[in-house]
Amino acid sequence: CYEGLNLGAITAATATSMTFPGGSSVALWEGKAYKQASPTGVPIEDYAATLSALAALPTNPPFVEWSSIKNFASGAKALFEGGLYTALTGITGGSEEALTEPDESSLWEIIDDNCCLYRYLEKAVIEKLNIKVKVTGAVGLVLENDNGKIKATKPFQPWTAIPVVGSRFYIGSKEIFGKQLDSLSINILWQDPPPDFAVHYDGYTSVLEDQYGGDATNSSIAMEEGIGDLQLEEDKVKGFEQYFVDIRYDDLDVSEGVGDDDGVEPAPIEIENTHWQAAIDFLHNGTWRFMETRSIFSAADATEQVAIALVASEFLTFERDTDLSEVTTLESNTPRGFIRLELVSPNIAFGHKHYRDLYTANITDKVNYIVNSWKSSPPADPGDPPKEPYTPVIKEFKLDYTSKV
Repeated sequence: CYEGLNLGAITAATATSMTFPGGSSVALWEGKAYKQASPTGVPIEDYAATLSALAALPTNPPFVEWSSIKNFASGAKALFEGGLYTALTGITGGSEEALTEPDESSLWEIIDDNCCLYRYLEKAVIEKLNIKVKVTGAVGLVLENDNGKIKATKPFQPWTAIPVVGSRFYIGSKEIFGKQLDSLSINILWQDPPPDFAVHYDGYTSVLEDQYGGDATNSSIAMEEGIGDLQLEEDKVKGFEQYFVDIRYDDLDVSEGVGDDDGVEPAPIEIENTHWQAAIDFLHNGTWRFMETRSIFSAADATEQVAIALVASEFLTFERDTDLSEVTTLESNTPRGFIRLELVSPNIAFGHKHYRDLYTANITDKVNYIVNSWKSSPPADPGDPPKEPYTPVIKEFKLDYTSKV
């Protein structure tokens, strides 16, 4: 910090062949400044031999710490928050103009905005060091579904070709899931999904009505945020009908609109993109631990990329595992290194098991309508047959995460 002050006779003591001038010259030696006491020049190597004696003669800095109560002559130098300033005029301590800090005062001009930081840090002791890692597009993932391993080099079916409620998609990585995560984002771009599932699955409402009294999903009550306090039992069974039997509903009023025993008509079906949901489980100590349930399609447009985000609070119980072995495949005795996305909603999954029956029923009703349309009270027109169910295919897939140690 003395080198930038333009004091005149300053010598960097880096070569023993240099001679240190006499008088009041200043030199730097091993990070410290010293003032010559002898009236004549002395070779540097002699100072090296008597360094302990020189240490008693450190040069006082030609500037002081800024304070609003100190007097400063014009041209005086002051240090403020790591910056070195010079006074453009005389300043009387305690006066009104002295109260304004140098970085906001027109009475001061900055000389060096990064001066002498070492002076503040040289005695600092590091007690704790936090290293934060942010990874975008993690590679080397192990992907599996209920049929086995998946090659992610091309579009793939995460829940097989005929997904049902309870189908599972596994994601493995020692690098990611061996850490204690602060955040995780599962980014999915679906291949050719219907933009609006309400339109695509309009022909499936009869199945939903028959099974759930007008409710499009088993989870439409349970999964809406802010409704009730849900807690999943550790030993939950993951068939969809059983899945929600094992949820405890606290302070949740489901007495209206979920059946017709009381004579109340079921609410009309309102299918939404967000009804397609997956439960996210974390493999920890050989046990699958339920974390959250998330929608797997964008609410506005299913063709858009969806980011399934998990935050730090959801990983608090999963501490770093430094002994985790490399993850290559999921075995029955695998202790950790995987998460899974289990399809839990809606009750028809993507409708593959219902499509044939619905299509046949529609054609039968259509023929009956045509044959009997001449009657005074003809049957209702069943409308168009149901569309083929969408088979979810992931076009682009990546994980982003943050972690710290």
